[in-house]
Amino acid sequence: MKIKNLFFFILVIVFCCCKSKGPEPNYFKNLFTQKILTKLEFDEYMDSLGLKYKNSRKKEATIHVRFYELIFSKDSIIQPFKYDIRIGNEYIIRAESFEKTGMKILPRKLLSIDGDSIQIGGKQKKPTLINLWFVQCPGCVAETPALNKIKEKYAG
Repeated sequence: MKIKNLFFFILVIVFCCCKSKGPEPNYFKNLFTQKILTKLEFDEYMDSLGLKYKNSRKKEATIHVRFYELIFSKDSIIQPFKYDIRIGNEYIIRAESFEKTGMKILPRKLLSIDGDSIQIGGKQKKPTLINLWFVQCPGCVAETPALNKIKEKYAG
């Protein structure tokens, strides 16, 4: 038991000592505009976005900054970034595009829970809805009755 505690203690010390902060960027690159900003300009830019969308449509704006892999130059460390701006459930600016409607999917056969063979992708006689969800996701569970109504309505 003492060896186990000693091992755990050493592991905690190693983890705490080895956990180093990465290099701090001295420039930031806006991937929407390709503009390079200093740390001060970046902070001012983020503040200006917050003010621009503050209390817009009587809902608080949410800004989520996405940082990408650092770029090391001769004497500079550049932190590329994009951001999402959302008011309520509506995205005003999106860092990534998630347009999937109408995309072409190669044909593939899958088995349903009932053991039926289902083909997704390729030429279809009717539209296909692919819904990914998780049992412990409250939003996913909440949308199930609406999806069941859609299934009943378009059963044929």
